[in-house]
Amino acid sequence: MPPAPDTARLQSVNQLLAVALALPEHERESWLQGLPADKAAFAPLLRAMLARTSVETDRFMRRPVSASFEDMGCADVLHDVAGALVGPYRLIRELGAGGM
Repeated sequence: MPPAPDTARLQSVNQLLAVALALPEHERESWLQGLPADKAAFAPLLRAMLARTSVETDRFMRRPVSASFEDMGCADVLHDVAGALVGPYRLIRELGAGGM
């Protein structure tokens, strides 16, 4: 069975991104530089995510979700295989593929 995703890491990135997005664009870089030492490792990822917000495109749809998780150091998150846990649920089998 694959290891559980690092949910604490994902939550930290999500919370930091929400704070950064609430800031005016011109204040974001100084905010990133002022991150506390325990969050400073997230700065490159946050910077890349924030850069994508200023571009209106659908290119992000052409890149698999798994690649984004790899960028966050959470490559083991997407193990959609029978027996894997998703929150409190255990995957039994694939019902289908494609679509949304």
